[in-house]
Amino acid sequence: CPGNSSSHGGHTNIPSNEDCGIRDVWGYNLEEEFRTIRQIVQKYHYVAMDTEFPGVVARPIGEFRSTADYQYQLLRCNVDLLRIIQLGLTFLDDSGKTPGGSYTTWQFNFKFNLSEDMYAQDSIDLLQNSGIQFKKHEEEGIDPLDFAELLMTSGIVLMDNIKWLSFHRYAKQNGCPLDW
Repeated sequence: CPGNSSSHGGHTNIPSNEDCGIRDVWGYNLEEEFRTIRQIVQKYHYVAMDTEFPGVVARPIGEFRSTADYQYQLLRCNVDLLRIIQLGLTFLDDSGKTPGGSYTTWQFNFKFNLSEDMYAQDSIDLLQNSGIQFKKHEEEGIDPLDFAELLMTSGIVLMDNIKWLSFHRYAKQNGCPLDW
């Protein structure tokens, strides 16, 4: 499901995140949503994550043991330099089932300022076209330090029985956004 509810040139409305089971989390509802997540992780021990970063702005220099090593260093240096835009967390149980109720995924929307933060323009264009509202990120986004504090006390990262599922995807000069 796309990230916003709108129509494209008079065509059918695109479902909202809420319609797709995605709970948007901003600075104003961060604590409330972490209270819910603390309850969910008691039963749902698998956490799938997806991230949105603002593109590739730097390339590592030097010698690399392999293409995989270069790709890792490319990801690492850009993650170290850039601010995260979104983090999505989906919770699953041992059978792969998501929690009952309205939401299966929590999408954390972080502070991001197009006037101050580094980014690759092609990635920002793609993210805007997919529904990312950068003005809202600037005004209502989550402070990463507030998120880190609540994440550490939520039980997600300190419980031995939690298993993380992730993937990475990055741009190769094709205008696609970085995902880690």
